[in-house]
Amino acid sequence: ATAPPLPAQPLPATAADARSSLANMIRGRAGCSSAGGRAAAAASGAAEVVVSGCGNESINGTYRRDGERDGVPCYRHAAASWTIERDTDRSAGEAVSEWCICDDYGFESHCFVKAAGDLPPAAGWACSPAVCTGHPPSLSGAVAAAAGEAAAA
Repeated sequence: ATAPPLPAQPLPATAADARSSLANMIRGRAGCSSAGGRAAAAASGAAEVVVSGCGNESINGTYRRDGERDGVPCYRHAAASWTIERDTDRSAGEAVSEWCICDDYGFESHCFVKAAGDLPPAAGWACSPAVCTGHPPSLSGAVAAAAGEAAAA
């Protein structure tokens, strides 16, 4: 059996919209799998990510480990429905990964960064102009280190 075709999508107007569209096209699963996720987070110490500096103030705050998705940790805002996840598109023969901040693991990326690491990167994030205005966020806590820095924990 073959998968049904994806619905037609309008072409993105900008590079940022194109990156957001990539993440939106490859999402098809709901949420994170929590099987062992919280125990693994506690054991590894990689339980929290802090988002700050985003122009959409509601995105800022502490995110707690919420299981796994795409084989890596995913996180949920402690006081809102925002989530952080990594999605990987393997449809073109080459894996393209992107970390995203979405509303409840939804289809629309509010903030994103192209990165394949096992933890969300500290910097390099962009805001999708269609849904998030202002400054992009930076992350601290359980994040991948920026080039030339030691890993944060």
